[in-house]
Amino acid sequence: MNPFGENPVQTRITNPLRRPAPPTARAGRRRPAALLAVAVAVVLVGAGLRPLHAAAPAPTPADAPAPVVDAGPKTVCLLFSRDLEPYRQAVEGLKQRLLASPDGTGPAAAYAFSERVVTETEVDALTDWLRDRKPDLIVTLGTEASKVAALHTRDTPILFAMVANPVDNGVLPRRTHPGQLVCGVTTDVNPAEQFRVLKEVAPSAKSVGVIYCPQYTGATVSAADEPARAAGLDLVRLPVEPYRVAPAIERLQARRVDALWTVTDPGVMVPASARRILTSALKSNMPVLGFSPAMVRAGAVVGFGITPQAIGRQAGDIAHALLRHGKTPADFHLVYPKDVTLHVNLAVAERIGIRLPGALLARAKRIKG
Repeated sequence: MNPFGENPVQTRITNPLRRPAPPTARAGRRRPAALLAVAVAVVLVGAGLRPLHAAAPAPTPADAPAPVVDAGPKTVCLLFSRDLEPYRQAVEGLKQRLLASPDGTGPAAAYAFSERVVTETEVDALTDWLRDRKPDLIVTLGTEASKVAALHTRDTPILFAMVANPVDNGVLPRRTHPGQLVCGVTTDVNPAEQFRVLKEVAPSAKSVGVIYCPQYTGATVSAADEPARAAGLDLVRLPVEPYRVAPAIERLQARRVDALWTVTDPGVMVPASARRILTSALKSNMPVLGFSPAMVRAGAVVGFGITPQAIGRQAGDIAHALLRHGKTPADFHLVYPKDVTLHVNLAVAERIGIRLPGALLARAKRIKG
């Protein structure tokens, strides 16, 4: 079976409304790199669902038409963290955008694609491989390939896709700067959109907590302060050591936080810890904002989903702007997904006494917990 479909968070987090399965003995000892891949895998559940009809993210430079400044053939190198089907689907979406004619009538632009699976132990071989091909653009799929490219490429633009928490993972600089080589489309849903939906679910909420490991998602959580304030929410940070969520759960209850926001943190969202967090929130009648349909199925009242193809199409638009319209990575930096699906768990909403508004239900996918 595709290993992307066997991730333990997706398959083993159980709904707190049901009898929980015993935690696995090995859950707390997984390698961080593997857990990062798990975090991305969880986000991807929900392919093929209706897009969320909500306020779209701010337009990127790729959205604005611009004259073609370079119509010659281009070489694109595709670097994969692993040869997984979701990464292939993202590449398919990217190529759909790149290989289409600009106006839908004329001939498509010419591209030469080369691809390679990348690991941190093959940096010298990768450098030689890239030198031989002289790419105009490097496209990376997944965290490991993106990190290797960002650390070891000095003169070629890099466009990443299918990466969660790219700043924390060392893929992207915290702030944009002239001359930067890296930009891309994250799998993280825009926090501003998440908090806007949370206020629909719980209009009276004044505070939202987040349990996280600073070494894995510190920058991601810090970047959410401003969107939370804009939504009228106080973001209550509850930092923890990896896999040690009990103290944070106690502080969450003591602070009487109104809701809980979850992020794709590999030090928190292992099955046993995630189950404990969701069970505690359910007992406290606290709504949880899930980062994936799997989290909603497991006990979050509302959450979000994305698809690899949509991520790939966005990356293709950016690639076209970089290669054909004279744009630079600094013009894009971090781009959030546009095509997002909304998911709700009606059983959990009823259990914690929340009546979901009709407008939200009309655009949501109902999940049976």
